[in-house]
Amino acid sequence: MNYLVNAIIFLNILSSFAENRRQNFNFKIFFINLDRREERRRETEAEIQSVFPNVAFQRFSAIDAQQLSEEDLVKLGARTMPGYLDPYSKRPMKMGEVACFLSHYFLWAEIVTREIPLALILEDDAQFITGGVAQKEPFNFHLFHFELNKLLLEFSSYNGDLLYLGRKLMSDNVPCDCDYLVRPGYSYWTVAYLLTLDGAKKLLSTNILSSVVPVDEYLPLMYGQNPFAENWKHSIFAQNKTTKYLSAFSAKYLLVQPRWFPSDQEMYVSDTENSQLVQNDCCHEQKYESTLHRDL
Repeated sequence: MNYLVNAIIFLNILSSFAENRRQNFNFKIFFINLDRREERRRETEAEIQSVFPNVAFQRFSAIDAQQLSEEDLVKLGARTMPGYLDPYSKRPMKMGEVACFLSHYFLWAEIVTREIPLALILEDDAQFITGGVAQKEPFNFHLFHFELNKLLLEFSSYNGDLLYLGRKLMSDNVPCDCDYLVRPGYSYWTVAYLLTLDGAKKLLSTNILSSVVPVDEYLPLMYGQNPFAENWKHSIFAQNKTTKYLSAFSAKYLLVQPRWFPSDQEMYVSDTENSQLVQNDCCHEQKYESTLHRDL
């Protein structure tokens, strides 16, 4: 019986292979990349072209913390959330975290301006995988497309706003009667996620530009799974009390991971972490204590 079941699954996968090679997935791909990280740009472009040969993609120029001053933040109307301290290190935000958030924020704005129905947003260390995170199995193009198709169909059936393809779990998932998806709990990383037009509009509908927090704190706050929400809601939702939460999902078996981890000492570089602290006083008015980790 097991042989028969496996054979049926295998034939179903095979039947979708040729179609996947011709298929244009119904999303636009963006990857966020610093102008000075040309090598990462080339690597990411090659990665996307090898996995999505028929899907249009676009590089989105990231905000560079090395060129971002607090005067620039004033001109943009952006400021860090009063009282924000990193949940683990108890420090104010770094300019790299602000720049990372703004890069995603302005990309969300472009999605809305261009009325893009569905976008796959990647950071420039994204690596497509099959078999789950940290597995040593070789990448399987056909299996990846098969799994992604199943995710997209189920995601669409739930009218989701956001779908993580890569993330770091910080708490248990929320129970969900799903086959290929899970309802994410508190999660870090924004290495790869699908975002709908409605989802982008929801992310832009708050007061977040005047109360910036790291983007991987903002997303779980916006789908109701950030344990610090009660501390932060008053700032982020100050001007829009009717903001709707995101309908968020994650792939049960992740399809993307960072290309490098901190243990990869020779290759790992974090432009977010390797930056100066934001110095203005709005970062020090109030302290929120936590025992949760934010390590990479």
